[in-house]
Amino acid sequence: MTATWSDPLAAQLLSIFSGAPFAFSELALTLFARQYERCAPYRRYCDARGKTPATVTDWREIPHLPVTAFKHARIYSGEGEPVHYFETSGTTQGAERRGRHYFERLDLYRACSRPVFRRFVLPDLPDGARMPMLMLAQSPAENPRSSLSWYLSQQAEAFAAEFDWYVDSQGCACRRWKPPCGRRRAPSPCWGPPSPSSTWWTAACASSCPPAPG
Repeated sequence: MTATWSDPLAAQLLSIFSGAPFAFSELALTLFARQYERCAPYRRYCDARGKTPATVTDWREIPHLPVTAFKHARIYSGEGEPVHYFETSGTTQGAERRGRHYFERLDLYRACSRPVFRRFVLPDLPDGARMPMLMLAQSPAENPRSSLSWYLSQQAEAFAAEFDWYVDSQGCACRRWKPPCGRRRAPSPCWGPPSPSSTWWTAACASSCPPAPG
């Protein structure tokens, strides 16, 4: 079954992600009531702390669900079955105990992520401009349960003039990288999780090619 969340709350969120003004406290309490009603594990967690939509009047009182809960319960407050889910890497408790993040629809995630990425990561990029990007992560095709891979693909689709993926199942695929020599010297951002390899790649992207003559 494909979920279709077309209620006024979804429409409000999409308008907010497009820049519409909103009252944060009111929206947070509305979302809390929605999640309390539809997600049984979260509701039990809130009830055990005496925090319900009937008693919480300030957004700062909304209970924060521990991230470990996503490894032990299905945390989902959508209608119908999820259209997709992402999994954590399994580095803390093993592959058999991965956390799962379920989505009723991915367009809300996409609409939320791009303005934030644009504002905080590419504040100097002119409107309508694009730039080359190097992705230090597996592609969504190779790792469809990686939220990082999906997230980077969405930003590349919106802001990249060209891009490629430089991590595969064997590790860092630096053998495939070709410096953009011969073009006017310009930075090529490297996106991926913080690591020694990403530090090396950032330096390589910035220094591998000599400045263009003149």
